[in-house]
Amino acid sequence: MSVLAREGFGKATATTPVNGYLNARAAVSTAQGGKTVIQYSCVLLSADLPAPRDFLHVAYADNTKTLSLDVDTTPVALAAFYREALGKAGWVSTTERPVTLESREMMFFRNAAKDFVILSMQEVDGKLRALVKHRTAAEYAEEEPRAR
Repeated sequence: MSVLAREGFGKATATTPVNGYLNARAAVSTAQGGKTVIQYSCVLLSADLPAPRDFLHVAYADNTKTLSLDVDTTPVALAAFYREALGKAGWVSTTERPVTLESREMMFFRNAAKDFVILSMQEVDGKLRALVKHRTAAEYAEEEPRAR
């Protein structure tokens, strides 16, 4: 799927398939006589959620396993992206097209383990804002009674 990385001075881009992200930080160390110090760190993410390469903004919250993104496209086009990207990983859409629920366009995906990926889309300030949430079958079963 995708990983979030930093390029240059803060331009976030989606890159190659890895279930995590890499941070790199370069600085001048006065304690080392002005030498450049480069620090790398990586974080393994709890859910492997793809993001289109042309996003305007993207953020991932590991504690809720939710990817939030803004894109300059239509709900149908974004749904097609997720149908293809998630399909390659064994996820199947439960509907052919997005459905409208409470003013949001939504699609639901399931895998063989009965886990869910929920795509929720809404236009905000002239762009499409989307949330992509991952829930295991057990998490969904626990959350569903509370939602009623």
